[in-house]
Amino acid sequence: MGIPIINPLHWGYRGSVTHHIGERGTVGLRLKSNGFVSLHEFVTLYVPGLKHKARFQLTSCLFTGILQTLYLQKGYFVNKYELYFGREIVRFSDGGVACADWVMPEWHDTYVSAKGGVDRKLFKEDYRKTQPSFWPPLHSQTRFFSLEELIDIRNDGSPLIIIQNGPGGGSHDFYIRALISEFLNMPDFRFRIVVLTPRGCARSKLTSKCLFSALSTNDLREFINIQHKRDPERKIFCLGVSFGAAVVGNYLGEDGNKSPVAGAVCLCSPWDLASAAEKLESDFWAKAMFNKPVGKYLAKIVKVNSTELEYIEGDLIRYPASSEHPSNHVYTDKNIRKTAAIRTTVQFDNTFTAPSMGFRNAFEYYRHASPLKRLKFIRVPTLIINSLDDPIVGPGVIPYKQALTNEHVLLCTTSLGGHLAYLTPSMNSWIIRQISEFFNKFEELIA
Repeated sequence: MGIPIINPLHWGYRGSVTHHIGERGTVGLRLKSNGFVSLHEFVTLYVPGLKHKARFQLTSCLFTGILQTLYLQKGYFVNKYELYFGREIVRFSDGGVACADWVMPEWHDTYVSAKGGVDRKLFKEDYRKTQPSFWPPLHSQTRFFSLEELIDIRNDGSPLIIIQNGPGGGSHDFYIRALISEFLNMPDFRFRIVVLTPRGCARSKLTSKCLFSALSTNDLREFINIQHKRDPERKIFCLGVSFGAAVVGNYLGEDGNKSPVAGAVCLCSPWDLASAAEKLESDFWAKAMFNKPVGKYLAKIVKVNSTELEYIEGDLIRYPASSEHPSNHVYTDKNIRKTAAIRTTVQFDNTFTAPSMGFRNAFEYYRHASPLKRLKFIRVPTLIINSLDDPIVGPGVIPYKQALTNEHVLLCTTSLGGHLAYLTPSMNSWIIRQISEFFNKFEELIA
């Protein structure tokens, strides 16, 4: 394991932005007012905080990416953002389910008085009426939709932002709530926002014999296509966060021109999963902040859902293990008992993820599943944002070469920010404001 030091090359609180653009420039975007603007010119004109060589200031108290990320992860902001979410169970073609948590700003008027008091009794009553049997209790200010509410949300034609988070995340995260609050506070807010969580995460349950991976793009694809089919004229945007950004990157690359997504942002994505895993295994801070907690969390998901996942010797295996058809043969009683000893994501992926898809080990899976391999096929205007001082995924994952050869993406690197943090003197996230501006201006100006 690496010595736990703080790199002096990445000390500071005054950061800068760098664009990485190939010789062909970036794709032209058609304006509603007629004419075209290139993707990088659009960012320069309408999201000036993210223009090339833009400067930004973070809090001087958190003067490294490690400190920024540690502060973010400690969750000191848990009560800062008062938001309500309505949960929908999304059923997929393979029999599995995931949960979509829809932001419900209109519920604020129902449950919060003019003086700011919360009617907890009314919320608890509505929660009880809508909670399905045998489902885990939900996070604060989240409940399932009633049938009437679900019909209303499905008939809403507002522009849609789909947030794809990674394992351990969800609508309860400070970061996700801060992002959503930034949207809601914008003048002329016009979006509907939904957080799509991976199978088995964020207090959901499994109904199929497979978990998620970086190649679990079909859940996102089916969810997007469901929304598009309901209203083909509706604009759909995607935001991938951390590991969720790897899933979004893989999806966009796999679908190319077929994707109905209008625009996307990938924030702090581990574009090279093998490089990210090597850092998680060798770097003290990465291992402490991410690798051990997430490894334990993944192991817990298997243990909690062992009844659904468990493979009994002699059970029929319908398909050979592959990335298209993950097999549950790895969830034997022996392997499930190993979860108590799992401490890292590599251990988890060696035991479950890789063999379930026919890979020999975790690193073979990482090499195959890296969104780096599919970036060149992305045809949706996509903003890629990575920080050079990210202590979790590291700078080695940044796809410089691939981004330069694809005019549909704009790679923006920042000198500071940590992993998702970018905390300013007011302890708000600077990058959230930039992402909010990007989507808002895209919807306002681009045809």
